[in-house]
Amino acid sequence: MEEKREDARVERPARGVGPAGAPGSGRNNVVVKVGMVGDAQVGKTSLMVKYVEGKFDEDYIHTLGVNFMEKTIALRNTEITFSIWDLGGHREFISMLPLVCNDAVAILFMFDLSRKATLTSIKEWYRQVRSINKVRDDTAEEMC
Repeated sequence: MEEKREDARVERPARGVGPAGAPGSGRNNVVVKVGMVGDAQVGKTSLMVKYVEGKFDEDYIHTLGVNFMEKTIALRNTEITFSIWDLGGHREFISMLPLVCNDAVAILFMFDLSRKATLTSIKEWYRQVRSINKVRDDTAEEMC
């Protein structure tokens, strides 16, 4: 699957039943929006590409703004499409955080174990995401 980039003007359902989920079709389509945030060079894009395309590129490529990829899996009579949004970790892209977080049902807070500062900054990333993301499940939060 080739990488797709979206801009702030695109409106896309975060989750729900798509056209194939119409009554009588016997098949449901569900879109699950997942946001990825964290400092620059912690591996957000690498993880996304590895999951979606199954490959890993050792060369670092700076994320400009937001990357977007999708992966669809079949589970029983449901097709689940993971809509994965990856925010560039440089502070200049923080204004795009709502694009990544709005309506996301999961947010991955990523850091690099070899760089303590990237772990320390997770607290600030979390604070900013919580101020934006309106999809909230206290049970899931307590499990983390």
